[in-house]
Amino acid sequence: NLMVAERERIGALAAQCVRPREIVMIDAGSTTLHLARRLAVADREVTVVTNCYAVAMALGTNPRIAIHVCPGRHDPQEGGVTGTETVEFINRFHVDRAFIGASGLTLEGAHEANAAAAAVKRAMLRRAETPMLLLDHGKFDRKSFEVVCPLKDLRHLVCDRVPNGDLGTALARAKVQVHLASAVTL
Repeated sequence: NLMVAERERIGALAAQCVRPREIVMIDAGSTTLHLARRLAVADREVTVVTNCYAVAMALGTNPRIAIHVCPGRHDPQEGGVTGTETVEFINRFHVDRAFIGASGLTLEGAHEANAAAAAVKRAMLRRAETPMLLLDHGKFDRKSFEVVCPLKDLRHLVCDRVPNGDLGTALARAKVQVHLASAVTL
């Protein structure tokens, strides 16, 4: 229930990035659920691979969206599935975009508190032409248990504020495009 308006704006901006007939992966998480809700009301034919039940349910309201739900072990904390079976399923696909969330973002890269979730996020990023991280400013400079990927493996950050200081400099050096959702009208 934290930063709901910010996450809604991030999800709305991320949904605008999806082009008709694209194939995308959407990670489990609250911000990615906002993305799914926005995609569900958009008039676009897309294909989605997700490890999140809530994302699949939100997208399922739109018959123009083809949904592939990953198999795996249900993780109630993540609201989706994780594990070897999930990663193997993800590795079958090549997608235009992957949208992931994270527990934090530092100079090292994107961080995740849950190791099994981190493995799923890494697999999604590897299988995407355009990896995108969706993150609210409360997660800037926040370390967590595991590094998902270094900054150089991200291409886009959709967030509600510009990361400043060393993190902003490191993102620019890594050529990560920062997309600001603060101006998105809900």
